[in-house]
Amino acid sequence: MIRDHLPKPISGIGITLRDLGDIVIYTHSDDITAVANMEEGNAIDQLSLFIDQVATRFPIVMVDVGCNYGVQLCRMAHHIKQVTKNFKIIALDPGRAAELLPYTLLKNNIADDVEFIPAAAWKESGVVEVFSEEGNSLNNRIVKGGATIGWIAPAVTLAQIFDECELDPAAPIFAKIDTQGADLEVLLGAGDYLSRLVCVTELTPWACGDRIDVTAFIENLKRSHWIYNLSPLRDICEPVDDSAEFVKTVYETAPYWTDILCVPRRFSWLLDSMPAVVAEVA
Repeated sequence: MIRDHLPKPISGIGITLRDLGDIVIYTHSDDITAVANMEEGNAIDQLSLFIDQVATRFPIVMVDVGCNYGVQLCRMAHHIKQVTKNFKIIALDPGRAAELLPYTLLKNNIADDVEFIPAAAWKESGVVEVFSEEGNSLNNRIVKGGATIGWIAPAVTLAQIFDECELDPAAPIFAKIDTQGADLEVLLGAGDYLSRLVCVTELTPWACGDRIDVTAFIENLKRSHWIYNLSPLRDICEPVDDSAEFVKTVYETAPYWTDILCVPRRFSWLLDSMPAVVAEVA
């Protein structure tokens, strides 16, 4: 196998191996965001209860869009492996941090469990320009704002990815989406699969610019999903009732972004887990 011939990264020559207790992560030593990235909230905290519930009925399909160094990805993979043997995990990222992901997967003994696609997820397939700043891997993104470097990367849609999976038509699909501003376009790229997507996604209204009407998008998404505001610190879990007021508050209140949990209305039985999800962040 190709990965059997990958050179091993060595700490001290531009690459650092960070021990987080439950997992270990390779990072670039010059990355000023690496430590903050290790301490981020973990989407699996909110998704795990749903995953546990679905695993008793269906195979688990999970996609991590914007996996970066793989902190949340590794924890997701370990949790999913604990609850089922029938799963498919896919990770996407077009950035510099993800160059080290194959080594991290090997180090955590999950290289056979995760399919890594070095590409951006977007509303359409093709190529996109990705932007970032030197030493700031956390911020690789399709939205330019303040970037000092850029490169061309392949782009795929979630619909393309799910078309290639052997999905049970009655089963939910799981996703964590963190693309620093292009998250709603990623959801658009899910096409008909969107109505089945249980996801935690970042919402950054100012980064959407004039590309998308955020309030209208959220209001339309509420027709097919229950939407909950998790806040940047994941310290709340409250339903989004007034879309316009919600978006306005996020837009005007530091840090000017939030995370949202989207649960498809077609899977009303998933709401059995909602009291536990709320308790998890209480």
